[in-house]
Amino acid sequence: MAEFKSSTIDSNAVEAVPTQVFDVVVIGGGPAGLAAACAACEKGAKKVLVIERDKELGGILNQCIHNGFGLHRFKEELTGPEYAGRFIQLLRQTKAEVMLDTMVVEITADRRICCINTVDGYQELKAGAVVLAMGCRERTRGAIAIPGDRPAGIFTAGAAQRYVNMEGYMVGRRVVILGSGDIGLIMARRMTLEGAKVLACVELCPYSNGLNRNIVQCLNDYNIPLYLSHTITDIKGRERVEQVVISRVDEARRPIPGTEQTFDCDTVLLSVGLIPENELTRGAGIPMDRRTNGAVVYENMETMAPGIFACGNVVHVHDLVDFVSAESEKAGAAAARYALGEEIGGRCIELKNGNAVNYTVPQHIRVEGVDKLCEVFFRVNNVYRDRVITVADEAGALDSYPVEAMRSSQITLVNKLGIIISTQYPNDNNVMIDEVDIAKKVLDGVLEKENVFALLYEPDDALRKRWETDDLVIYQANPVAVNNKEVFDSIKDLRTMAILYENKRENFLCKHCNIMYKGLGVEGYIDVQKVRRCRVAEDLDFWRGRRVWVGLDLSQSDDNTSVAMVTEADGMIHAKVWGILPKDRIEIKTKKENVDYRKLIAAGSCFAEGEEVIDYGFVERWILGLEEKYGVEVMQVGYDRYNAISTVQKLEANSMECVEVKQHSSVLHPPTKLLREAILKKEFAYDENRLLEINFQNARCTEDTNLNKYVNKKRSAGKVDMVVSTIIAVYLMQQAMLDNSELDWGIQVI
Repeated sequence: MAEFKSSTIDSNAVEAVPTQVFDVVVIGGGPAGLAAACAACEKGAKKVLVIERDKELGGILNQCIHNGFGLHRFKEELTGPEYAGRFIQLLRQTKAEVMLDTMVVEITADRRICCINTVDGYQELKAGAVVLAMGCRERTRGAIAIPGDRPAGIFTAGAAQRYVNMEGYMVGRRVVILGSGDIGLIMARRMTLEGAKVLACVELCPYSNGLNRNIVQCLNDYNIPLYLSHTITDIKGRERVEQVVISRVDEARRPIPGTEQTFDCDTVLLSVGLIPENELTRGAGIPMDRRTNGAVVYENMETMAPGIFACGNVVHVHDLVDFVSAESEKAGAAAARYALGEEIGGRCIELKNGNAVNYTVPQHIRVEGVDKLCEVFFRVNNVYRDRVITVADEAGALDSYPVEAMRSSQITLVNKLGIIISTQYPNDNNVMIDEVDIAKKVLDGVLEKENVFALLYEPDDALRKRWETDDLVIYQANPVAVNNKEVFDSIKDLRTMAILYENKRENFLCKHCNIMYKGLGVEGYIDVQKVRRCRVAEDLDFWRGRRVWVGLDLSQSDDNTSVAMVTEADGMIHAKVWGILPKDRIEIKTKKENVDYRKLIAAGSCFAEGEEVIDYGFVERWILGLEEKYGVEVMQVGYDRYNAISTVQKLEANSMECVEVKQHSSVLHPPTKLLREAILKKEFAYDENRLLEINFQNARCTEDTNLNKYVNKKRSAGKVDMVVSTIIAVYLMQQAMLDNSELDWGIQVI
């Protein structure tokens, strides 16, 4: 159960608190911090701490007593306190600790947190990973430089909301609201319900910045006028606000003389934007994005400082708290994985916003950090109609999903326009294969599609093998270089480096020559034909009396899971592998992966257990039943910590020895190499399993800076869980062989 501490406890004597170490420390106990902490606990972080400067959790939600929260997250309409209460209850069910009434004064790049409260005084904490979830603050009158007198009665909309909803204080009776942000719109309704007269809602832009539902429910339903393309040009009053003058603005947002209107009022509420609360972020030296006023982040919400993550309104301002929670759960899960030893490297893509787009979040995407898809948030700089979203993919990172999703979303548009821009990919498992094929058929006149315009620049087939010496390759792939000597010379310089250094070859050939090249970055694990030579018929008698090592790849609940059992006999590795998938996803996965799962299930290659999600209980029972079913002695069960903690605890409770096998190249390289070599030498045998062969066919390897190779799930051409579970099992067996001199089978690791 989570431990909640408050510094308001009376204490006459305070003892010095030694430096404490946590897996994950979350700074901020609002909606972002709560979601991040829950996700971190769920993903295996054992010591999680939430630090909140207020006396209670919930953050801004506590004063948002209106409904409309939770429609996306919980599929029901909740008030702010109810929404916060859901996550607080979830947090109480974990072992997370909470420090209330505690102010963080400094964060360092090496994840040292300095904080202070009235009970423990000054403390220093050390974290394996840090999640920044400090939220945002409102822009004040000073930030937007409203002219006029400086009387009382001018509030930010959020401050007024706290006064009315939590303190029971009515801030005014005749109100003018500047800005049509959601807080301002909601306070227009709230003030009306409390008996005040809201005279006008004034918006500088020619459109409202709030949600449509709030415009309807908060303004239209109460006949509150909305003045678009207007702003306050004067505030009058001595002790208290007496009058407000508003004026129409032109396209450059400058007041137009002669358009003034005067309102007699006693209160002005400002809803003029939010600013991410990033003083701690800047103090840690973390690079910031001037467009969002938040930290620059990767696809998993990690900042440019390793191990420090950011989420929610501290990164960029969200419209809905549901989106804050989703983003924060991603950050919390990633923080847990980092604290447990997982690091993401490899190729990184920078997102650049084009015309009409103010910013994107994330700003960078590491390809190896993307499992299936990457969500990108962005804001436009105006209201647009009959427009399409175009993704230019020059790095070759997209798969078919986002392209097809964009196509489907535009199916009802008339005269729709889509543009795909890309260089060559390093492999043949990419979205552009079909696109280029269609383009070539159109250009050759084989396919008639008058609505397709194709422009392809690639060298002739006969030239491709002469890329090292023939300048014509460069000219054909880069026509602009014909008339630009500087560009041409630069590309030649890149060619020289590609000739000299293998690790630069893929980038040069793909990006600058449009030649497919599968270099060291991504390569097939092994020829599936070599694998099939190792196939044997099932022989249950073979397994009886064998000592076996079991590998478990427990994937996401709605995805494939695999269990592998391996042993050694007469200098050969023998394997028996099973796949598990949810029943209700058979049809979806069959179409999506182009794999006939019903046929494979009938053949015994895999099982369908559970409905929408895998029945983890079946997986646990299957492993526990291996000894009785096959007559084997299970020596160890190897597992990847991701999603496996609960299952491992149950296995250990039944006296099975479980070993965490970290998914790191330095750990996985030896068994990956051993298995491949055994296959090539026909010193590997597996009980006939078509799905295992498909997994081997899908498997792609990447190489780290130390030349360690491993099967990379994210870069593979499909599901590889059965290969991964086999490698995990081989790792355990390999370690046992190395550690046990009594065994007559030797392994040499190079």
